[in-house]
Amino acid sequence: MKCIFVLLAFIAPFCTIAQSAETAPIAEKKLYVGASLNTVSYMMGYKHGRVSGSIEPIITLHAGYQLTRRLSVQIGAGYDKDKENFAQEGYEYEGDTELTRWNQYNTAKGLATPVSFYFTPFNPNRKLQLYATASVVPVFGSVKFKHVKSKGGATDILFEDDASGMNLFFTAGLMFKYKINDRLEGYLEGNLIYKDLLQRNNYADSNPKSIGAGLNYKLQ
Repeated sequence: MKCIFVLLAFIAPFCTIAQSAETAPIAEKKLYVGASLNTVSYMMGYKHGRVSGSIEPIITLHAGYQLTRRLSVQIGAGYDKDKENFAQEGYEYEGDTELTRWNQYNTAKGLATPVSFYFTPFNPNRKLQLYATASVVPVFGSVKFKHVKSKGGATDILFEDDASGMNLFFTAGLMFKYKINDRLEGYLEGNLIYKDLLQRNNYADSNPKSIGAGLNYKLQ
């Protein structure tokens, strides 16, 4: 019993120091801006058209605010325009002597505006920190599709359609953040959960993963 009291008396000062480091107020700069690179893709389907397309806003700019020492919120904006051309050549019917070329042109563009939350249960004083991430991502986009047949110098449009609309996604994952100095932070993140909240598509059902990296600069 005496040994236990001695051990508790020895450990107590270290517990007090650790608790003080955890609860001591920090003059944090709460407002920040930044930019990130990410491989996330948003597949868009349009109810009023027979077309679809995806955007991958590789660069996203964002602004954020530190709500508490462990929780922050940020909003971003990333734009992408993707052009695809699928071509096929062959004979249109049996006995045909002239090749026919079919082309499909698909152009998708859109703006993703993620609203993200970052939370850490650990001591926020550490330089290297692990965060849980969650984002709701409204995406506003449009797509144009054209199916063209070319033969003997003549070109015919077989099908043409365009549509625009909005979709809503949810992503979640983990992030490692490193405090470079009082104002600059770097981070690496990975999205482990991907959901299409408004409609079903095969890409979202496959639960794709993505990775990203970025920098934050604290303003005040």
